[in-house]
Amino acid sequence: MVENDHAFFIENVGGRVFQLEDSIIRRVDNSFSHKMSLGSNLFELNDTIFRFGGYGYWTSNNKLAFFDRDTKEWQIVNSTNGNHPQGSFSSLHLVHENKLYVLGGKKIDPFNQNKSIPNNHLWVFDFSSRTWVQLGETTLGFTSENPLFKIDQHIYIRQNSEFYRISILDNTIEQLKPNSLINKIKVISSPIQIADQLYFFNLDDNSVLVRDKDEIVFEVLRTTPLYNDYRWIYLTLIVLLVISLLIGVYLYRLKKIKEYNLIIFSKGKFIHRNHFISFTKPQSIVLKTLIKNDFKINNDVLLDLLENKEIDRSQNIRNKNKIINDLNIKLKTILNVEKDILILKPADSDRRMKVLILKSTYFINKG
Repeated sequence: MVENDHAFFIENVGGRVFQLEDSIIRRVDNSFSHKMSLGSNLFELNDTIFRFGGYGYWTSNNKLAFFDRDTKEWQIVNSTNGNHPQGSFSSLHLVHENKLYVLGGKKIDPFNQNKSIPNNHLWVFDFSSRTWVQLGETTLGFTSENPLFKIDQHIYIRQNSEFYRISILDNTIEQLKPNSLINKIKVISSPIQIADQLYFFNLDDNSVLVRDKDEIVFEVLRTTPLYNDYRWIYLTLIVLLVISLLIGVYLYRLKKIKEYNLIIFSKGKFIHRNHFISFTKPQSIVLKTLIKNDFKINNDVLLDLLENKEIDRSQNIRNKNKIINDLNIKLKTILNVEKDILILKPADSDRRMKVLILKSTYFINKG
């Protein structure tokens, strides 16, 4: 790894750091071989060496750390939003515009720590805000044991007999037709670019293959999304939740508005628009009896309730009709309606009998 024109060698399983200076390799750290970083992601950003993840002692860690040149120790980069990816190793990674993308690799099976399983998650760490965000889940599993090389923001990878180009930023994975470059070289490290030329190093025989950048063109056989974007799922869920809350608030307010315009019977009192309504004693008897009997009552029963035994039946009937008429007028005035609220009609069981009905749509019975 090169930082500030200095070559560094990082221990693959621990924290030891060596620097090449004046043709001499010297150790420059105060760390130790903790054996927890096998298969970690090493990269350089803003003249600083970083490392993410790694395997050791039957665990895969999820630490993002940097080598502090002042203390000569590895220091943790904390997440400000509290999010952290699962521990992984042998993951692919890409550094672009002050962001680290970590893709795939392996993780330890939580049910069998002697076994590793594919890690199909894609996370991004923003160094500006120091936040981890999970972008989604990959459609295919890849590890750093597979890649051939990186060019710009693309990772070229061979898996089994197939050849792919991974574009994390575009959320695409392209299956490519291998060409002479891929067929000639079995093991290739990431090329070094000088001007418009790429220098490929074959790690099998230490040979070097030089190609113009424009020559690195492949026929695309198939293109699919690299990962399922969780952000759209989360956004959709948030939108649906907000809509549900708005509908709930609207229905609640609609209910309250409706209740506000109705007469509420509660604990023996009548309320309209937050004010108590005063009725005469006979009027109150009529309303309470109707409400307690499903908003209807036989005319003869009502007449018995209002009967004054000191006067004759015909006078009692006239008094009863006046009470109903006055109550009807008062209810229509309170509710600001033109149609009668109290209706006297023939009974369904016997047309000779009359039933007094109170329109229940104008009342709320709360007991």
